Amino acid sequence: MIGTIVSHYRIQEKLGAGGMGVVYKAEDLRLGRLVALKFLPEDSSRDAHTLQRFKREARTASALDHPNICTIYEIDEDQGHPFIAMQLLQGETLQHRIGDKPVPVEQALDWALQIADALQAAHAKGIVHRDIKPANIFITAERNQAKVLDFGLAKLVAPEISQANDATMTVSTGGKLTHAGAAIGTVAYMSPEQARGDVLDARTDIFSFGVVLYEMVTGHQAFSGPTWAVTVHAILGQAPVSLSESVPGLPLRLQQIIDKALIKNRDLRYQTAAQIHADLLDLKRQVDSGKNLKKVRAPSKWAWQNWSSGRRQEATVAALVIVITAAGVLGWRLSSRQHSHSVGGPAASVVPDRRSLAVLPFADIAGDLKLTAFGKGLLEDVAAKLSQLSADHDVEVVPARTLEDKKVSTLADAKKEFGVNLGLTVSLEQANDLVRAAYSLTDARSGKNLAGDSITAPVSDLFTIEDKLTNEVASALQLPLRSEEKQALGAHSTSQPEAFQYFVQGRGYLQESSKPENLTSAEIVFKQALKIDPNYGPAEAGLGETYWHRYENTKQKQWIAPAQQGCTKAVDSGNAGAEGHMCLGLLENGTGQYEKAAEQFQQAAQLEPTNDRAYRNLADAYQHLNQPDKAEETYKRAIAVRPQYWRGYSFLGAFYGAQAEYDKSAAMWRRATELDPDSYTAFNGLGATLLYLGKDDEATPAFEKSIALRPNYTAYSNMAAALFRLRRYQQAAASFKEALALDDSNYQLWGNLADAYYYGGQTSQAVEPYKKAISMAEQQLKVNPRDQNILADLADYYSMLGDRKQALAYLDRALELRQGDKELLFIAAVVYNQLHETGTALEWLGKALAAGYSRAAVAEASPLDNLHDNPRYQALMQPK
Repeated sequence: MIGTIVSHYRIQEKLGAGGMGVVYKAEDLRLGRLVALKFLPEDSSRDAHTLQRFKREARTASALDHPNICTIYEIDEDQGHPFIAMQLLQGETLQHRIGDKPVPVEQALDWALQIADALQAAHAKGIVHRDIKPANIFITAERNQAKVLDFGLAKLVAPEISQANDATMTVSTGGKLTHAGAAIGTVAYMSPEQARGDVLDARTDIFSFGVVLYEMVTGHQAFSGPTWAVTVHAILGQAPVSLSESVPGLPLRLQQIIDKALIKNRDLRYQTAAQIHADLLDLKRQVDSGKNLKKVRAPSKWAWQNWSSGRRQEATVAALVIVITAAGVLGWRLSSRQHSHSVGGPAASVVPDRRSLAVLPFADIAGDLKLTAFGKGLLEDVAAKLSQLSADHDVEVVPARTLEDKKVSTLADAKKEFGVNLGLTVSLEQANDLVRAAYSLTDARSGKNLAGDSITAPVSDLFTIEDKLTNEVASALQLPLRSEEKQALGAHSTSQPEAFQYFVQGRGYLQESSKPENLTSAEIVFKQALKIDPNYGPAEAGLGETYWHRYENTKQKQWIAPAQQGCTKAVDSGNAGAEGHMCLGLLENGTGQYEKAAEQFQQAAQLEPTNDRAYRNLADAYQHLNQPDKAEETYKRAIAVRPQYWRGYSFLGAFYGAQAEYDKSAAMWRRATELDPDSYTAFNGLGATLLYLGKDDEATPAFEKSIALRPNYTAYSNMAAALFRLRRYQQAAASFKEALALDDSNYQLWGNLADAYYYGGQTSQAVEPYKKAISMAEQQLKVNPRDQNILADLADYYSMLGDRKQALAYLDRALELRQGDKELLFIAAVVYNQLHETGTALEWLGKALAAGYSRAAVAEASPLDNLHDNPRYQALMQPK
């Protein structure tokens, strides 16, 4: 284009190119001035979405007239090529100026003030930049002036310019336009709310500005990692390395300003650019005056030697807490009850309207296995009783056992894993014949302690510990309980406190059922409980579960009979409640007796309408019995009991997905994300369903949101599936590897990795992952030979290895167990096609489509690519 005339501009030279445009130096022939012309890349100018963003960038930036913002002159089009004419700047970006060396603090403050001033002007007009980073800040050569560039990611939020606020935005890496709520911006400079895909306001620019300021004065990024997922994880939950460790000697006040700009909770961050500008200006004046400022110091071996006076107040508070705690340890034994409410008491704290509570795992008590086991069992009982309240109150309880199954031990991780907003921590101490239980209710977002108390009772009266603990936590949750609900919280299946103590210890031992010594201890204490109270149904159920775990761990059938006996006695006792039927149901289900299992789970759900496991297991049993209508009805019953509980919708969404009813599935998953915006599971499920609907553009942001909330192998796996559908097999393999790095125990991940290798042309590399998948799947099949999903997967893997006999043997067994299943009919088509039996493959494909399998999913399926030119295939794929 050099030398050509575009509109009334003559192109002189190319200045550079990026994801959103090619920039040229040009002469304005009308006004006789030099300008910069920004054109879309040639391959993008034909894309309507990219044109939309390009025009939005010009509209947004042209509304701003400020010395620290690059001026936009006009937007025009020449022979179908849209362009923006803007101020020609001489110099380099802040990114180049920083390099990897700190900017002198005086200069950094000068530029920071100019940038803050620019943001203040933009925010005043309702414009949020959303991509503040060193590459978007230009430093002019002549006046050393900072100018903010590229408002292409800006979102107009003021009412008077809302007509320019399109419903879509774009990621700065040049990706497709994403729907509102998707994460937007350059990863290392994103705010936490931006990474989560929340609605944004001016405070997101303040966080990004804080990251830029940190990079200016240290020479390196505040948040970075080997992958974008690791970087997002740091943004959401970690603080950057302090200035004292990076560049000792900087003003302490600078550290405080950066800290306040980088607060994760935007309500506690600087609220306006004017506020941070005022603090920076005050610091700049102090630096310029040569005032002796307090400095951040380099850390040394002894932390107490480096406390500055600015930190001494925190140290004093910490010491005071230690003193009070020590006094409590000495004093609580003197009376039967000692209160230690947090300041203000429960009534002074604000509990969220949506109460999603994680009961955090009980911390082991050194040298006291019995008290540790009792503590774990106590928490399980408390969680179960609080869960019963969810039928009539807006409260969701995630038990400690569920957290431990996911290897979650902290409230921060529980928030990421389960989307909770509250955490309950309980500790126990014993002195002679007294036991003290202390609890703390914590806000997951702010870390603020909302309520706390302690309860003391004799060892011989542990009913008091559980009853008062449960009632006080319910009170701290601000749940208005009816008299009958309070009575239910205090109900027990035995009148013998000693039997109760042994039972609770047994429940605690079962929480780590993979350890043989724990199962031995559980058996002993459950038997002790039954010796004291022979009709103690829950203890019989615990004993039956103990024996079943022994079978699961050893696969020795000798343990099935005593497990059956214990579970049956529990039900016959008449006081085991839902747990007795759950015990028997799990045993029947695990041995393939699905009809009997369904009966038991039905009884459990009737006795305890808030028991999630009962509904899930009942629906699972119906699916094994090829009764999908009853399974659907079961999930709907669970939702009807607790309509505000997101997990109920997720279970039904997963069920619809398995039935290939993807529109219904997407609706359920979307409802789950609305009820719990912090659930990475819900966003992952939504993304997976959207993939099946062929809506890849909507699926990708859902996976990104899921990973931003918590890096997880399922989202990586689903992201890999999206890449696989796009035939980007090498990238899919890489993503499957990331998933396996987080969890290599899932045989399907190994099978998916093998598929990525196979269809990517690396057939020799696919052999070992297929064999690994087969070995792991066949081990699982030994536990339950009637698992249709495993049978179908094995048929698929053997067909990929060319073993026709084994493939068809497993396929036939699966088809016998679940006739008419849409997914299974499609897998049959894939297996026969892989075995080069095209006619049979097309017959099965016809059955799958007739049963309602998605034509969009078939069209995207790599295993059937070879059939696309087949007339019969083409006829089947015609919409009916």
